[in-house]
Amino acid sequence: MTPVNQRPLATRVFDTNFTVIDWAPGTREDCRIYYVGGASQDVESAPISTSCSDVATRCRVTVNELLFWNPSLIEGPECALSEYAQYCVGIVDIIDNNMTKACVRTATPRAGDDCRNFHLSYRLWASQFTAWNPVVGKDCDNFMPGRVSDPSLPSEG
Repeated sequence: MTPVNQRPLATRVFDTNFTVIDWAPGTREDCRIYYVGGASQDVESAPISTSCSDVATRCRVTVNELLFWNPSLIEGPECALSEYAQYCVGIVDIIDNNMTKACVRTATPRAGDDCRNFHLSYRLWASQFTAWNPVVGKDCDNFMPGRVSDPSLPSEG
């Protein structure tokens, strides 16, 4: 038997015949995950639906998020991804370093959330929410889906 350190090195062959697919017009370029409209196929090599609702379900996002991150998509039953473009289907949560240090729980607003509905969903007054999350501003002018927020009562001490 030939010792491993005396065997020839493997030859690596790379396929250089690939196509770069551009982002869809207006699509965020800071996403964590992109989806190519026509690149997906099921086990039997049949095309998978590119409707916005099917893609959103597959990628575990909402249709509102898909539309928010990809403005070229049109809301409604005709909404579908082009097979010749990449679409944002997952963003990186933005963490605010100025959030209260006593935070015991965080939450990330999703596309379609507004400041008022977000803080009310946690049974908070606007003044509480903006005090714990100063980056949103006193009047919630800087509230942004994707920015991690503190919607909880601060811990003691």
